[in-house]
Amino acid sequence: MIAFMNIAFLVALFLLNTDRIQKAIEICSECLILLNNTDQNSKDQFKTLLLQFYSAFNLLLFKAYRRISDYKSAERYGRKLLVLYSESGDLEREGDISLALAEIVESQNRFTDARQLYVKAVNIKRLTGEQIGEASACARFGIMLHKLGENLKAKEHVERALAIATEIGDKEGEASCCENLGTLLQLLGECDNAKQYFKKALLIRTEIGDRKGEATDYGNLGTVFHSLGQCDKAI
Repeated sequence: MIAFMNIAFLVALFLLNTDRIQKAIEICSECLILLNNTDQNSKDQFKTLLLQFYSAFNLLLFKAYRRISDYKSAERYGRKLLVLYSESGDLEREGDISLALAEIVESQNRFTDARQLYVKAVNIKRLTGEQIGEASACARFGIMLHKLGENLKAKEHVERALAIATEIGDKEGEASCCENLGTLLQLLGECDNAKQYFKKALLIRTEIGDRKGEATDYGNLGTVFHSLGQCDKAI
């Protein structure tokens, strides 16, 4: 049983990584059926290993359904993973799945569910000290709050993401946060502060050679100069 599951997992992973997603789904689904029908003696003898396989196949199914944009199925397996990771005390993976599920339910405009999942992801990432994950969760949550018109709360979360990105030297993340903060501040009527963040983003984009990002930031600066009545600089 254990050897078979190990081979099946490797095959399913290979199929997923080579875009033969439906085949990967079929193998994972069959393996979950086998695991659920395992006799009690085997469950008692190989409890830890079988649980690991159960989590692994659920994770592959979550990724597979997400890859083909079947978000209803992806959410079903993601919810199972949340329970499994919570029960096993795997906080890091629980945080990862919380963030991924938040993005899925946000895309379906289920903002109450998304808010709960983002908060959970932020708290777990902060608790585990995973700064990259916390920055990502804060930034994504901030963007959603901006969509909902909660710009002050959005600003707080994006500022936190910016602080982390700056601390760990994530230039791409730093530029993105500066752009988001510039947009939020402009909406809040703080155009002078918005201008400073757009300028900072432009400097970073230039430094890392991101020409597309530079163009975006020039456009952002043009908009904010226009808002400030400095039309000669906006051109």
